Amino acid sequence: MALSLTACPSDDGGDEAADEAATESEDGSDASTDETTDDTTDGTEAETTEDETDDANPLCGNGVIDDGEVCDDGNKETEYPPYAAEDCMEDCSMVLATCNDGVMDPGEDCDDGNADSMDGCTTSCTINDMGVHAACTVYENGEEIDPQFNVSEGDIQNCDNVAPPASMAVGCNRSWEYLGGNLVYAAGGDCQMISLKCEGGALCPAGPIGDYDADTTCPEGHVLVDKTIEGDGVIVPTIKSKVCLLACESDRECRWNEADAYWEGPGEYRCTTTPLSGGEKVCNDARNNEL
Repeated sequence: MALSLTACPSDDGGDEAADEAATESEDGSDASTDETTDDTTDGTEAETTEDETDDANPLCGNGVIDDGEVCDDGNKETEYPPYAAEDCMEDCSMVLATCNDGVMDPGEDCDDGNADSMDGCTTSCTINDMGVHAACTVYENGEEIDPQFNVSEGDIQNCDNVAPPASMAVGCNRSWEYLGGNLVYAAGGDCQMISLKCEGGALCPAGPIGDYDADTTCPEGHVLVDKTIEGDGVIVPTIKSKVCLLACESDRECRWNEADAYWEGPGEYRCTTTPLSGGEKVCNDARNNEL
């Protein structure tokens, strides 16, 4: 996974800053955040992991709509747009093409029919709780700023309910091409909890984000990912970061229908394990793991 972050400190401390990228090391722990809602809801939630889905609903993916299924397109994959009429969520819980048409359909938590995931309802027909993995952006002096390695103070939008532990800060990860050709995929922005330190290289920010060296336990429902991207020791710094990613059980929890304005295409958030998540499933764009 590779990440580019602008961050601000938690109530318990930490400096404001910058960017994140990935390659190695791993740790795991779990979490949840408070929810803020203002759109119609039906309380439908994903209930099983992929392995558990096989046991709880072994008929999902057989191409026949069986009891307890909203749809079944003959596979257990959440397709990418443009959606065919029969395309179905990987757990057979939602028809993809009808999400975001302004009408509440089976499996949807909300549907306001617009392209804004920072209002009450996301484009993936889930409630915007302004917690970890919510859409976000960053402003400075009243203007939205580029999602680059940024050491300036920023006003992070829509991460209001992210509550990091004392050693971490709130960050808004956004799509960007970082130094050294590291590509970041974070469609619509991605609220995170982060600590980061930078070593060597002329491009280190003025200070760290949070306290990377402190022992860190993520809140329940989140997974701790510890990663390092090596620099050249001269210009490009070595960046070490810890991030609490949202644990998940289904793609429905992961803003699967988010457009990426920077890369001018669909985002690819899915509920998946990563090389750094210790076997835990998290909401992530798998293209970040190639770096």
